[in-house]
Amino acid sequence: MKHLEDFFGDIFPLPNLVDDTECISIFLSLDSISFNTFCYSKTIQKLCKKYLKGELSYKLIQQVQYGILLSLKDNSKIDEIIKNLKILEQNKLTTKEHNKAMLELLDSIKHKTTKKQTTSIKMIFDDFFNESLEILQNSANTISKCFIDEADNLDAILNKARQRHFKIAIAGILSAGKSTLINALLGEEILGSSTIPETASLTTIKYSNTQKAEITFWNENEFLELKKIANIPDELKEETQKYIKKDNLTIEIPLQELSKYTSANHQNKLCNLVKQTTLYTPLEILQNNVDIVDTPGLDDPIIQREEITKEHIKQCDLLLYAMNASQSATQLDIDFIIYALNNTNIARILVLLTHSDLLEKQELQSALLYAKNSITQQLLDKLPQKATLILQRLSFMHIASYPALICKTDTQKAKTLGYNLEDSNYNALYSYLQKTLIGNDSTKAKDIIFLSAEGFIKTITRLNENLSLQLKLLFASQEQIQQHLQEAKKQKQEMQDKLQEMQDKLQRDKNRLKDFVESSQNMLETKLKQSQNIIIKRIFDDIVYDFEKGSKIQNERLDRILSISLNDFLIDIIREHKKELNRKIQQMQESSFEQNIPQIDNTLITKCKMQILNEVLKIIPKYNKNNTEQLFVGLNSCFECGFVDFRDNVIKKSKAIESEIIESFEKNLNEKLREYQQNAKEKDEILNNALQHTNDNEAHKEAKKDEILNLEKILQEILNKLKELQEYATRSDNA
Repeated sequence: MKHLEDFFGDIFPLPNLVDDTECISIFLSLDSISFNTFCYSKTIQKLCKKYLKGELSYKLIQQVQYGILLSLKDNSKIDEIIKNLKILEQNKLTTKEHNKAMLELLDSIKHKTTKKQTTSIKMIFDDFFNESLEILQNSANTISKCFIDEADNLDAILNKARQRHFKIAIAGILSAGKSTLINALLGEEILGSSTIPETASLTTIKYSNTQKAEITFWNENEFLELKKIANIPDELKEETQKYIKKDNLTIEIPLQELSKYTSANHQNKLCNLVKQTTLYTPLEILQNNVDIVDTPGLDDPIIQREEITKEHIKQCDLLLYAMNASQSATQLDIDFIIYALNNTNIARILVLLTHSDLLEKQELQSALLYAKNSITQQLLDKLPQKATLILQRLSFMHIASYPALICKTDTQKAKTLGYNLEDSNYNALYSYLQKTLIGNDSTKAKDIIFLSAEGFIKTITRLNENLSLQLKLLFASQEQIQQHLQEAKKQKQEMQDKLQEMQDKLQRDKNRLKDFVESSQNMLETKLKQSQNIIIKRIFDDIVYDFEKGSKIQNERLDRILSISLNDFLIDIIREHKKELNRKIQQMQESSFEQNIPQIDNTLITKCKMQILNEVLKIIPKYNKNNTEQLFVGLNSCFECGFVDFRDNVIKKSKAIESEIIESFEKNLNEKLREYQQNAKEKDEILNNALQHTNDNEAHKEAKKDEILNLEKILQEILNKLKELQEYATRSDNA
């Protein structure tokens, strides 16, 4: 299931589909070509509405296919599905290449299911991840002794597994209790209570034998943007020259000096110059390539920090979102959670109600229920088609971080105060982390082992094919071998033609996408200009109205007009732009392409609004009711400045999509080319070697036959062990 393995661990559940072999057959028959051909047919639309909540995307189809293949256990159903797929192929409703691959998969599952009826899993693990790595290493050693050229390939698979890297993001509004929560997780008060609630930069915590910190400052361009919407103290001029450079400056400091750079309450105000902080500490929880990313408060007045937070969260595996139990599920909380669920690759979000020790048990349960219901309802309202799926990735828990921290750092004080880890709910949190992400028996660990074993199985399958060919040619005549050589030559030419066709298509798609992006950006510029003029007129009319009445200009009203207008106009514009771009990508989409439509979130809108408002407030004192024409010109200048980032962001994201599609296609093409070249080279060597040894005596051929059969036996034993390992990793009672 090579083309589906990227979705392992993200399987679409289809409990109602188990007995519907006709629907299963249709889902399994779809590849990118047939999906794009039939996705708007009544049959596919009906199936998607019934089983996929109306969702219609090829990625989801792949997830469904993978889930089906993993769940098939009844051989009678498999036989029926195979029969249906053959009928679909005969009627040209599926591609021959895809159908062949799917039939082979079903046949292997059928064989595996039959075998499982007489055997049971014997594997038992105390430490699944490390013990599985040992099995893989022993398998690699055995294969490498027999096939020396495979050593590098197998080592690369093992190294990738060993270098598993997990990122846990922690987010929340100011005073949500993130600092105490982090210290409780770390088991040490690295981030003091006087520092973190005031922390003005993103902080990443990594493992190291020695404690230290690295401070990274804004570069000149970033700082220039920051100054447009933030009030930087005048006394920082000297420090600005020292720390703000053309490229981001990073310095190393002792951990004890952290507050000097990160605390918003420190007298030197250096936090205004800091972009992010990296802490290194020898704490056990970080040892297995785990990073903790602590983000600034989401209500931080400096919008660039929120942008950094959102960019970092995209790279994380798990988000711990902290809410004060007494003030849970604010609109800011809910908006951010919906953003993270809808726009990142985060596997799960755990909503943590902090300060739970300050509430009575009944109050806490009410707060949990309120948070869950509020978030669920808004998910259903804002993302109705995805809500059911998304809710499966969302969990809720309470935590009394301070009692947990005291229990971890001062047992005597904890005893005096009557604190224990169980009552704080810390043990439940740690158990969640172990099972979900960090532990050697976690779901994530099982995913990694499954995919590593799949890489080994792919290698063994190729080696077995080569051994079978050698065995087939061992007693063949020169004429028979020549026939094989001619067939191999023909296949080689067919593959080269196919690869050339893919390269030609790639170039055509590059040109088509480039033309589309350019034309769509021209339309976007026009619509932005039209909306800009309407908003300017609204602001102008409001200011002139106050001039005429002799009233003071109401800054809050201007802010509200900008907020409403930007949301009304700009969000509609970008939504339409996304829709058009989505349509174009779908027209060109191949199975290797993954849609990534530009996202414009409230961060950019807020930034745009603040830049415009700051400029407008600067010029208003220059005008009165007698020079309103000049005011209108001035407002146009203010808006031009404020719209720059928005316009650039849209164009940048459009270009990023173009690059992503091209890179994805080229990567897929190059991988196929390398794989083909390796297989073709090996087959040529086998055929030419067989041709040279056609005159060998029978005794030599019999010895060679025994050698090949012995190698096949060794590979089969390893293959059985690897498949058993995969089955253990995917069993529901172990996942």
